[in-house]
Amino acid sequence: RDGGLICFGTSGRSQCDVPHPSVTAYRPYESVACGHLHTCAATIKGQLIFFGETCFGQCSPPELAADVGVTALCAGYGHSCILDTQGRLHCFGDNVYGQCAVPIELASTKVVSIAAGFRHSCAVTAQGVLLCFGDNSRGQCTVPPSLTNVRLVAAGDFHTCAITADGKLHCFGSNDHGQCSVPKHLEHFIAVTAGSNFTMAILFNGNVWCGGSSGHGQCDLPDHFLPEAPEIPEVSEVESDVFSDGAEEGEEELPEEDLPGDSIDVNPTEEPVELPETDTVATDMEKRMRSTFGSVAESQGTLDTTITSIISEAQESVADQEETAKGKIQVLHEKLAAAWDDAEAFAAKYVDRFRGLSAGCFHSCLLQADGQLLFFGDDSANQCTMPEGLIPKVSIIDAADLPVGILAGARPQLLLPPEPPEASDSG
Repeated sequence: RDGGLICFGTSGRSQCDVPHPSVTAYRPYESVACGHLHTCAATIKGQLIFFGETCFGQCSPPELAADVGVTALCAGYGHSCILDTQGRLHCFGDNVYGQCAVPIELASTKVVSIAAGFRHSCAVTAQGVLLCFGDNSRGQCTVPPSLTNVRLVAAGDFHTCAITADGKLHCFGSNDHGQCSVPKHLEHFIAVTAGSNFTMAILFNGNVWCGGSSGHGQCDLPDHFLPEAPEIPEVSEVESDVFSDGAEEGEEELPEEDLPGDSIDVNPTEEPVELPETDTVATDMEKRMRSTFGSVAESQGTLDTTITSIISEAQESVADQEETAKGKIQVLHEKLAAAWDDAEAFAAKYVDRFRGLSAGCFHSCLLQADGQLLFFGDDSANQCTMPEGLIPKVSIIDAADLPVGILAGARPQLLLPPEPPEASDSG
């Protein structure tokens, strides 16, 4: 609670040996990330403290400018990544699979979320684009083309998960244990973490979903934490005769010769055609010409009438333009009011039960809003045994920090524009 850092579990590589507070000038810590055998931490002043295994250089961060701080940390098996206050991503350590080779696309854009897996790294840009790089042996770096508008990302050993702005959770990569099989009926996720072969995520209503391997109990959550199972609609019995392809009872099929339609003689009898006399042909030509000129005159009259009608409608439209505009504005205001009602009803469903979550290889952690820290899974190295007297720091969550777009604040005043002043009769 006072900003101190406490690590517990196995410490064979000194990954739990937190440096003395004098190293940070007794400044409180703000963020921490745990790798396979190393730990990364940052103070509120942006000072970086790394300790544990250093064989790959994963504890040797680059030097940042004096006016540049750190906003996020993540750690993989043998590499680490930091996100600075300018939105730039820096990765260092093991780069055998390219997990530290930050794509050139990220050099000119701001990054808002980062994650490090076993041998891969991921970053989300301010535009909601997700990029992953490094080991792609199980498809963990192959971002689906349809996955856009991403807000948060998490990386496991060989899978990746992301939450989009609409609160949907998408996972890809290895699914050997079901760690990528997100139930379709669940939505409005607000936080996600990934372990070795499992995924844990918090929903907007305060429930927690955990999928994948639970061989060490890392997904064995209490029933009251779990989301409700989907309702399966009852299927009524359908009589087989509804799908029968045969004719209805009592109907008789018509023989082919009795089918309705015009009868066509394919071998008509040719009869001699008598040609009309010359006078008759001239008379017919004269009649056709008179008929044609009459049609032209009639069409001209119709065209004149149509043009007159269009001009009249246009004049009426101009006269009614102001009233029409008012009506459209009123409709838009009504739609906006309805949208605010829906947003407020949705925001009311938020349950402030958890403030954080994290996952190791085979264990998981949940931080409750009351400050209680819960552990599940492998405790062979006491990584799930919290030291006595430890009081976790609980931060205040702002609605703007949630990946789901929540409208908060006062309802706007929905007023029509003022009536224009009436024209004065006096000049």
